[in-house]
Amino acid sequence: MKTNIPKVPELSPDEVYLNNLISKGENQVLDFKYAINDSRKIARSLVAFANTDGGRLLIGVKDNGIVSGVRSDEELYMVDTANMLYCEPEVSIVKNMLIYNGKEVLEVVIRKRVGHRLHTVKEENGKDLVYIRIGSSNQLVNHIWMRIWAIKNNEKNILKAELRENEMNFLKLFSDAKSYKIEEIAAQIKLPKKLCEHFLIKFGALDLIQVDFRSNGVYYRQNSKNEKF
Repeated sequence: MKTNIPKVPELSPDEVYLNNLISKGENQVLDFKYAINDSRKIARSLVAFANTDGGRLLIGVKDNGIVSGVRSDEELYMVDTANMLYCEPEVSIVKNMLIYNGKEVLEVVIRKRVGHRLHTVKEENGKDLVYIRIGSSNQLVNHIWMRIWAIKNNEKNILKAELRENEMNFLKLFSDAKSYKIEEIAAQIKLPKKLCEHFLIKFGALDLIQVDFRSNGVYYRQNSKNEKF
């Protein structure tokens, strides 16, 4: 007796490509966006990716990986608008429209920045702020991270490696591999917060201290590249 087994439809190249990306989930180089309804928010994503490792935005994909499709043609132009109006300098991007089960998904490929200049976002208060990509989130950096970055990218800026007693005490705090907020550091080693900031910048630039951005604040710890000082 002959049975009719329904054929499984073959996936298109776009569908295979998107399935492969979506299966990895949101990460350092991939972000899902259900829709574009905030140009500055998209600008932050463009800048964060460009300032870190580059990456991709998939617009028309929900956070759980379900493909919903882009809602209108305007979303295609909102990416360019966000880049032109709020990113300084403009981020290098490539846009591709992909078809998934009859739905359109906008892929925005963001290239990593070239040179020593960081991209910034023009915020509502008029300030130009720097964002980077950490894991699956965009993170606004603080002035300590900025100073560390500036020193590392300035060949003329030579740091002295000799350590004074208070600097030795500062580093000893991190030998337990714990993470601390700057207020905790200042309280434990009984030094002014401003001096602790100076030490964090110096030892961050020397790759001894690492900046950790978390949902509940900014922490500092021994750089994972160095098992011990």
